[in-house]
Amino acid sequence: MLILILSAIAKILSFFVRIIMGRTLSSEAMSYYSLAQNTMIFIITLAQMGIPMALSKVIAQNPKYFRHLKAGITMTLFNNIILTFSFILLIPLLAKMIYGNSMIIPVLWAIVPLIPLVSFSGLLKGYFLGKQRQVASNACQISEEVVRIIFVLLIFTWKKDLDPISMATIAMLSMAAGEMGTIIHLGILLPSKKQIRKLFPHSDDKPQKDHFDAILALSLPMTASRFIGSFFLFLEPMIITRFAAPFLKSALLRSYTTINAYIMPLLSLPSFATLALGNWLLSSFSYYYSRKRKKTAIRMLKGCLLFSLTIGCLCCITLSLFSKEICDLFYHKITMAPQLEKMAFPFILLSIQPILSNILHALNKSKAAMIDSLIGSLIRCMIFLLGSEIFLLDTSWIAITSGMIITTCLHGFNVIKAFLNHK
Repeated sequence: MLILILSAIAKILSFFVRIIMGRTLSSEAMSYYSLAQNTMIFIITLAQMGIPMALSKVIAQNPKYFRHLKAGITMTLFNNIILTFSFILLIPLLAKMIYGNSMIIPVLWAIVPLIPLVSFSGLLKGYFLGKQRQVASNACQISEEVVRIIFVLLIFTWKKDLDPISMATIAMLSMAAGEMGTIIHLGILLPSKKQIRKLFPHSDDKPQKDHFDAILALSLPMTASRFIGSFFLFLEPMIITRFAAPFLKSALLRSYTTINAYIMPLLSLPSFATLALGNWLLSSFSYYYSRKRKKTAIRMLKGCLLFSLTIGCLCCITLSLFSKEICDLFYHKITMAPQLEKMAFPFILLSIQPILSNILHALNKSKAAMIDSLIGSLIRCMIFLLGSEIFLLDTSWIAITSGMIITTCLHGFNVIKAFLNHK
């Protein structure tokens, strides 16, 4: 309950940031920001490479984890150096190829400081999750959002007459500021050198090949499904601008950015519970399941699924019934209300997707999770690619909703199959 309360507070603060940006940023600025977010999500996936969640599982299962932790830090550092320099070189090309607009380059540059920050904060969260200190890993989200709120309010109060690109760039930089808040929060809670030497007398020993292999054996399958989803998300603006029906391109791109900027934050409100429970479940389920306490592990899974589904139903039904009132209250705009009303009810399923996905990883079924994500993402992209002349302006919400439903249903099927086969 404490984890859920902390996650709820963090989600409220996160949504408060969205309200500030929704009311402050112009429609054009919000469009640039939401388009660049696709690239940001893809880059974050590459930067973390699934290592934080792999570490949480290794630390939960293995009391002698220190050299695994060192291996994870080494791989993250090496990966970040390569990724950061590669991304800097590719920014002009990405702006031209993906977005067809060189004006978005400053917004993409604002992603660069986020790469090392989000990687380091991810390692810290993975460590605390593995140590069963879920309260710390969730409480840091409050620090993250508080720093973002202060950053956004200060900048937008100080600089009032900004062009759309500058507004979108500041909104993107607020993500890096938030990650700094997380790092400071968790850094204070880390054990001292003296405590580390007491717990691990051989802490100076270098990690061996098997320590790197143990992390990669978990991180690569874990990140594969996230990579697939974020990669197709990264390509979607290009698919719309280059392959949509010519008479629909601008309107369809506007509809797509409206969904990402305004509607998805509302539909993802239940994630304050589902993501927190999903992350907690990965380490806790692995802990009990590996120690042959399977009844306890399965009871945890059932409780998390039921609670997440209840939260999802309450939230999405409310959004469906009061879509205009909610949009007017939060954004002072109601143009997106019809799309919100159509998407709200099916998005109840999204509330259980993180739980199912993390259980597949805990059961060593990461390959199945990856295939599910691939199928859902392919169907989503195929609707964008071929469905614009059939669905017209409804293409965006139909594609996004269809991909989510298919991925969640396949996850559910594979979880049931894994338990049946195990029995």
